[in-house]
Amino acid sequence: MNELDDGNVVFFCGAGVSMGPESDLPSFDGLVDHVYSRHHLKPDAVEQAALRRCEFDKALGLLARPGRLGEQQLRRTVIERLFSPATRRLTTHKALITLSSHGTTGLRLVTTNFDNRFIEAGVDEGHVDAAPMLPLPKPHAWSSLVHLHGHISRGVDGTNLVLTAADFGRAYLSERWASRFIAEL
Repeated sequence: MNELDDGNVVFFCGAGVSMGPESDLPSFDGLVDHVYSRHHLKPDAVEQAALRRCEFDKALGLLARPGRLGEQQLRRTVIERLFSPATRRLTTHKALITLSSHGTTGLRLVTTNFDNRFIEAGVDEGHVDAAPMLPLPKPHAWSSLVHLHGHISRGVDGTNLVLTAADFGRAYLSERWASRFIAEL
């Protein structure tokens, strides 16, 4: 038996799949840098300490404070940066779609990315699930692209994105929808 053909293989993709010249999207720390430069901000002392420790989610949470950048502006800036269309063929995304497809029913593909590169590469939007509304990850019940940390789209405010330390806390500790998905898988 071939585990891949039987739908028993799940592909997990992170920021690396959407970085580089083919996709032209930043790493998580590059996204943080973009937010600062887009708004002509310099990190304050507390933000600098978080950045030195590579706690980028904490730095974003600090930027979201009222009187700093604010929650809505932070999320708008992230969506604006990640919503740009790809400039090249997305061969890596297409290969992952092909590898994670099983039968005619769909995919078994999970990404922590928010971007639309997999949709641009050919995934039907009807086969996309995004946090916090995640499917039951069982072979008989799940066949989609799962955006484990949320997904950007036009008209969405970004509150579904796992972006800040508080968002990670909700996703994995308090509300636990991300950790439940992973544990069930």
